[in-house]
Amino acid sequence: MPLGKPLLDALNRMGCGGVVLNSSHQVLRLNRAAARILQELSTTGNNKTLTHDQLRGAVQRLMQTHSRAFTLRGSNWTGVARPGRRQVLIHPVRLDEASADGSDCVLILVDLETSPALNRALLQKVFELTEAEASLATEIATGKSLAHFASDRGVSIATARTQLASVFAKTLTRRQAELVALLTRMSILP
Repeated sequence: MPLGKPLLDALNRMGCGGVVLNSSHQVLRLNRAAARILQELSTTGNNKTLTHDQLRGAVQRLMQTHSRAFTLRGSNWTGVARPGRRQVLIHPVRLDEASADGSDCVLILVDLETSPALNRALLQKVFELTEAEASLATEIATGKSLAHFASDRGVSIATARTQLASVFAKTLTRRQAELVALLTRMSILP
């Protein structure tokens, strides 16, 4: 298994991009979230898929644009502003051990507009939620309101409140913020 793949997969589940670079800052691997973020930040237009050279160029532009606050040797976070949207945060993580493929660093890209993906079947199993309760929990975790969920599902707000009360009881939480925090921690699980 290539170095960094488990990390890239876990980051992807959390809605975060991950880019494995070698010591020459060349892109070795990246996850789907990183490809999406880099596509958005790149200047290649409407192409759906970036070529290897375009990916490398997008990473180089990120590093050059923010060179005063960002280096691959640093341990700080840097933000990339986007018009009318929340920024993308970038953080380099140095790999301590040398690898055969030359992996040297992983760039973590956090899109503050993206919610983590939750495994509904896992939520049902871990907390013994019904399918409807698991759906409600995942919608709440993405920031949707109870009224929005009820409208989308064609149920009354009273039914949605009853389901939410059941989710609170089964997850041992009392407030939506507490539930969201719990579910966000679970996003790392496959």
